[in-house]
Amino acid sequence: MGKKSPNYFSEIVKELYNLYNEERSKCSDSELIFNKLDQFLTKKKQNPIDIIKWCSDDQINPISKIILACCYRFGKWVKKDEFKAFIYYQKSADMEYAEGIFYVGVCYDEGIGVKKDKHKAFEYYKKSADMGNAMGMYNVGCCYDEGIGVEKDEYKAFEYYKKSADLGDVFGINNVGYCYQNGIGIEKDENKAFKYYQKSAEMGNASGTFNDKRNIEILVEL
Repeated sequence: MGKKSPNYFSEIVKELYNLYNEERSKCSDSELIFNKLDQFLTKKKQNPIDIIKWCSDDQINPISKIILACCYRFGKWVKKDEFKAFIYYQKSADMEYAEGIFYVGVCYDEGIGVKKDKHKAFEYYKKSADMGNAMGMYNVGCCYDEGIGVEKDEYKAFEYYKKSADLGDVFGINNVGYCYQNGIGIEKDENKAFKYYQKSAEMGNASGTFNDKRNIEILVEL
């Protein structure tokens, strides 16, 4: 087989990244998600080591840095190294990529390769949200909801959950339902609550059942 072109690897990485995000929106188990990625690469007859090498060499594409960061974070296809994970997330963020900025916030939030700093986490979540990132919007909502790294403000929590939901984020959709059910930052409306819970459940969220508790956990799993 002939040598594969950079464009070939670029397309594979893009598909891999999209699959990663698609699976992450449905499941928080990193092992199950990477199993899906393994299946994808097997189908493409592609060696993960070649993908890692291409992503390491690539200095242009921010998503290649996120893929590397995730691999080092969870020890998939490489030896686990949370400091390297943070470095690669930061490289993606330095390219002004909203999702990379979001993940740097996650690192500061959880102490992944860097010292925990809830205020810095909020700042990165807010920056990614301002750039239109739905996960960032959801996490900003959680921060305002619980007073994490910022003063508690239920009205702003609802505002950011709603922004996230409007972009199709399943966790944001669930939490908008919870807010309507319990009058958090918005007037109670059980009919609207049910509709949001139903939509969340239809998208595969196990918490999307009426009267279930909200997903108050910040998105840190992946």
